[in-house]
Amino acid sequence: MAGERRGDRVFLATYAASGSNLYEPHACRSPRALDRIGQLYKIETAIRGQSADERRAQRQQYAVPLLTALHAWMIVGVSEGR
Repeated sequence: MAGERRGDRVFLATYAASGSNLYEPHACRSPRALDRIGQLYKIETAIRGQSADERRAQRQQYAVPLLTALHAWMIVGVSEGR
């Protein structure tokens, strides 16, 4: 994923930089992006209250594949001029 690496952390660009207005669902170019972001929020809700190590493991297992797919989808959209 694109982002600035600082040690073991990567700071990702905001969704606003993707060219879509993801803050207003009616203005977003793709409900698919909002759905994927919603899935990430569900993961965060499910892991709330767990230890840092457990949250990290759960994010690696569930969130990373979603983020990877979202990133790939955004790259394709940019290259196709969406």
